[in-house]
Order: sequence, then C-alpha cells, then structure tokens
Amino acid sequence: MIIDGESLHHALRMIGTDIDYKKLLGMFFGQSFLVSATYHAIAPSGEPSGRRALLDWLEYNGYRVREKRGRFTARSAGRGAQEEGVSLEMAVDALDITPRIDNLVLFSGDGDLAPVVRAVQRKGICVSAVSTLASKPPLIADRLRRQVDRYFDLRDLMPHLHLQRNAS
Repeated sequence: MIIDGESLHHALRMIGTDIDYKKLLGMFFGQSFLVSATYHAIAPSGEPSGRRALLDWLEYNGYRVREKRGRFTARSAGRGAQEEGVSLEMAVDALDITPRIDNLVLFSGDGDLAPVVRAVQRKGICVSAVSTLASKPPLIADRLRRQVDRYFDLRDLMPHLHLQRNAS
C-alpha cells in the first residue's frame, strides 16, 4: 500500500470526513499479507510540518513515512506556489516492492502514476487505486482510473474506515 498523503488529506476534506489509519492497516492485514504501508508527505520548506503528530503516530503504528521537503516557485506579484508532488518517490517505491507483491494499492489520483502502473502490471501485478470522484473536478485523473485494474472510491470505503472521535 502506497499513500500520497496530500492527495488523501485533500480527498478526505472534499468528502467531509477523517480516516482511522489503524482500521486502514487492519483492512489490508485482514484480507492479504501486507508487505508495506508507505505514507508520502510533503513538509513546507523551512517550517516544521503541521502534520507532525500524524506522521509520528503513523511511524509508531506500522507505516513507513517518507517526508519530502516542499519547494516553492515564484509566481506573479511576488506570490509563491508550492510545487507538490511525491509521484516520483511513489513510483520508485512501487517498482522496489514489485518482486515481493501480487497486489498494489495506491491511495492517489495522480495521472502521472499511469506509466508506473503499466510497468507494474507488465510484471503480473494487480493495481488498485483509491481516490474520489465526489469532488469537482474529480480527484482521480481519468488516465489513472482507466489504467488501474480496480478503482475504489474513498466514499465507499469510509463506512469501514471512518474515524470515531471521542465526545468530551
């Protein structure tokens, strides 16, 4: 399982919920042998990550966290835009684990991953993508959704993964 943290966070905001990462691991451990669960995150350059508590929790609870420092590019009127993207790192991870897997689950909607999905499929591996079509525009690129063997909409998984918050 390879997770684009920024993409998942955005998808969860769009559908108005939060995920229980412990339940997510349990879902995959219960149905198959999980080789690894990698969570890719972007941290703004020069600042500590606002999601540090989540990343620490993930590391302590079975996820491998890969944090990439964000880079900014100049835009008009002196404004900057963060260059997001962990697709290259996710692609390398996917290709690294192919000798040990028969199924790959990508939590991402990034169309740039379609060529990597093709390469993984050529090795006989089934690839699934988890994202959402609930947003306008959809968070999963059409070319990725068409390339994967299976697509799961995050909305459909949330009854099993929804984070129950304690009432205080």
